[in-house]
Amino acid sequence: MTAVLVKLTANPDCFTNDGWLRIGVIGGQPELGEEYITTGSLYMWCTMFLVLGLNNEHDFWTESEEKWSSSRVWSGEKIEADKALHNRENEKDDILSKAIIRNQITGRVDIKNLGSEKNDIKILNVTDTHTTVQSPKWFCNNGKGYVLHSRKGSLDICFQCIGDGNLTIYLRAKDVRNKENNRLPIFVNYNSFKLNGQEMLPGSKECSHDKPYKFECRVKDGDSIQVHVEWEPSQHMYFADRDVEQKEPVYDDSKCEALRSKLLEQENNCEQLRNSISYRLGYALTNPIRIIRNLFKK
Repeated sequence: MTAVLVKLTANPDCFTNDGWLRIGVIGGQPELGEEYITTGSLYMWCTMFLVLGLNNEHDFWTESEEKWSSSRVWSGEKIEADKALHNRENEKDDILSKAIIRNQITGRVDIKNLGSEKNDIKILNVTDTHTTVQSPKWFCNNGKGYVLHSRKGSLDICFQCIGDGNLTIYLRAKDVRNKENNRLPIFVNYNSFKLNGQEMLPGSKECSHDKPYKFECRVKDGDSIQVHVEWEPSQHMYFADRDVEQKEPVYDDSKCEALRSKLLEQENNCEQLRNSISYRLGYALTNPIRIIRNLFKK
């Protein structure tokens, strides 16, 4: 690393006569620059000084010198591929956040031709190729039922009824459980529900798993049905024990206090960062850029 840093910085052509960095890797090589590159962009180079913020006991300073990966590869050594370093705790948070988002944008459509045990539907086409289609046992009494999940935000389903019966369609949110197997309060706004081109919803309908929108109609054997559904996440997803139509937020003093403590902790962490050597060094190195930016603003 030292050799690389010396190579990058020792060339006198790295800087203009006024002391500004030039575009290039070794000295001035403006041909290498992309169209969006500016002089300010070059000062990302200063991140190499961040190591100066590591304390004296850090492995970076105390471990013996080693060849870098490229040197070892070109020497013919057998080494494992370099891998990015991850903060595993943050990675878990990211995965959890993605899972929460997926749950909130998932629409669920339950379809059943209710009648005799032989009643069924034949799904002919589903526009979203990533839609999951299941037929759970609990939904197969007096006719076979199907549960469809999609995250696309709109879905077209074409199916044919098998047997005379009572077509029943539920628009729900996804069934999400916590570790105690309690259902979480996920809500979805359904903005459109069309049956064979006819709009069935008078307006937007907010639904959860336990409070779905239910539609029923009589069908005959061989009837072809076209269903179109549109939905979006709801902003009211934390009130599972309340009526869906309830829009007023409920304030919990204990939760507010916990949030307040968390914000104070984050503020203290920011203050520690501002007082760190690496932050102050980075601020000092990039200060000329801020001065120029402010001059242009004026």
